[in-house]
Amino acid sequence: MDSFAVDITHISQARINSDVVLWGEGLPVEEVAQHAGTIGYELLTRVTQRVPFVCFD
Repeated sequence: MDSFAVDITHISQARINSDVVLWGEGLPVEEVAQHAGTIGYELLTRVTQRVPFVCFD
């Protein structure tokens, strides 16, 4: 089972089925990992193929 919890209660415009960016431009995966007490590599490798993963260049 894949699960990921993110507290977005402070984002008033958030709606069900809204697209989200978990890390990317302006929010490096290393910074997210630091808040989660891990390393960026672990976050990136734990995203399974069932999760839509879009890369922008």
